[in-house]
Amino acid sequence: MPEIIKEKICPVSWEKFPIYQMELDILKKASPIIDNKKYLFPEPQYSPKTRERIKLIFRNERNLYKRTCSATWDDIISIYPPEYKWDVFHFNYFFSDKWNRDKYIPSEINYNNPLKTFKSLFDSIPKRSLNITWTMENSDYCNYWLNAKDCYMCQMPYESEKCMYTDTSFKSTQDIDWYINARSEKVYESIFLWDCYNVYYSRYTDYSKESWFLFNCKNCTHCFWCTNLDWKEYCFFNKQYSKKQYFDKIWKIIWNNQQIKKYMKKFEEIINYDDLDTNFTNNENIHWWKNNWSSNNLINCSNCFWLESSINSKLSWEWSKNLSSSYACGVQLSNCYEDIGLTMWNKIAFTCLWSNINNSYYNWDIRNTNDTFMSAWLIEWNNMIFNKKYPKEKYDKKMIEIIKIMQKDWSWWNFFTTEMSPHPYNDTIANSYYPIKKIVYLDNNKNYIKEEIHDKNWEGTVYVLESEKFISKAYLDLGWEEKLKIKWRTKENNINTAKLKNCINSEDLPDNIADIWDDILNKILICKKSKRPYRITKQEFKFYKKHSIPVPRFHPEVRYKKRFKKVLEFLNS
Repeated sequence: MPEIIKEKICPVSWEKFPIYQMELDILKKASPIIDNKKYLFPEPQYSPKTRERIKLIFRNERNLYKRTCSATWDDIISIYPPEYKWDVFHFNYFFSDKWNRDKYIPSEINYNNPLKTFKSLFDSIPKRSLNITWTMENSDYCNYWLNAKDCYMCQMPYESEKCMYTDTSFKSTQDIDWYINARSEKVYESIFLWDCYNVYYSRYTDYSKESWFLFNCKNCTHCFWCTNLDWKEYCFFNKQYSKKQYFDKIWKIIWNNQQIKKYMKKFEEIINYDDLDTNFTNNENIHWWKNNWSSNNLINCSNCFWLESSINSKLSWEWSKNLSSSYACGVQLSNCYEDIGLTMWNKIAFTCLWSNINNSYYNWDIRNTNDTFMSAWLIEWNNMIFNKKYPKEKYDKKMIEIIKIMQKDWSWWNFFTTEMSPHPYNDTIANSYYPIKKIVYLDNNKNYIKEEIHDKNWEGTVYVLESEKFISKAYLDLGWEEKLKIKWRTKENNINTAKLKNCINSEDLPDNIADIWDDILNKILICKKSKRPYRITKQEFKFYKKHSIPVPRFHPEVRYKKRFKKVLEFLNS
């Protein structure tokens, strides 16, 4: 058992949480050494959940807006809505040498209030439209990561091609509507697949192909609605059939939307995440993501693989070790603490984005730099504080001065304050992992106007202070005295469907995809649940036709929320 040193109470959520010796060891390794003296990070003040929630408030993965580039005035897609007044550059322009970063070095630096000075710097520097790099090809509607080609509406596509509506695809091709699948091809509406080919409506399955509705299976081919199978072929409801018998059974099912809905409902009924160990005797495969595949010596980590000696981390991967309180971090990381969205770093803390950094603390979106502190949007610079370059000796001296100030005001151990996030809470991934129970609208005098209750099982109340604005100042209250300052998006960019032409209700589509023709590409579909309009792209429709998949009746965001709800049930089980 991991050694617990003590237990503490989180001042935000009021939950009790342990302090492990492993975490203190990682803190020691990640803490900076300046002039042969270690400036140790104190033990955590907040619980792991609170720390994770705070970091996720800084990460908008899914909500995209149309706006103009502040440099070229071209129309662009961005994670920042046009209501934001600061400059936003198209990501290609951002990485170019066409603009002068020195222009944004603060003329006067208040070293007595480091976080306030950093926020001023953060607000003044132009943002890049999307958190992707120039290595993305024809994937302007994607966000985060790199080396993807011809992808559309994907989050974190890494070395993937022709994927659509996916969330976290590792080295995959032609996949649609999935969550965290790796090295797979032609997969649809699935969760946690590894090395699969032509697999549909499946979960927690490895090394399988040409199958539908698999749960906890491995090395299966031509199987339909099966669980707990290994090295099987031509099985229907876990029963063995001949090749002809199998295809006779599935042929009329896979083409028909009503039949798919029927078997999907049956499939969902047998999956009870609260009782996996009882319902499934061979469940090692179910937990391969939850228990962190090919990882060693982990505490409270999920969705991780090839990780070593890490704690309180999520979605971290590939040959990384000594990570604490990290989200979406990986590829040769070491000695990192309280970070989000990093690759190939060493000795990093309290940093968000990006790659190839060493010995750096409290930074935002920097790459190919060493020894940076309280800086933002830098490329290939060293010894920087507040984006200003210092000689090495002066850099060390100034950093010590700032650290001592932060130690006095207790900010030398926390991530950036939530009010610094450029995104409203309900645009961020925090709202997916930690959805809000209730929203209370207040007027300018903080008098009650109205409230909305979303789900009594969720946690937290948001108090909206400027309901007339598109993005309002707000407070997040988890039920105790300390409130977190956040932003809240009060309005949706809804499209008036009454003014749209060529609209059809998605529920009026033929059940058999063979009866749907190419003219659907010119239609606007109205989601049967949200009533939001959406289109079927040419690439998407070709996939559905080829693989006998019914055209989706729901808006992509509705499909995502339904899928992610299942992910949360699994992670919380």
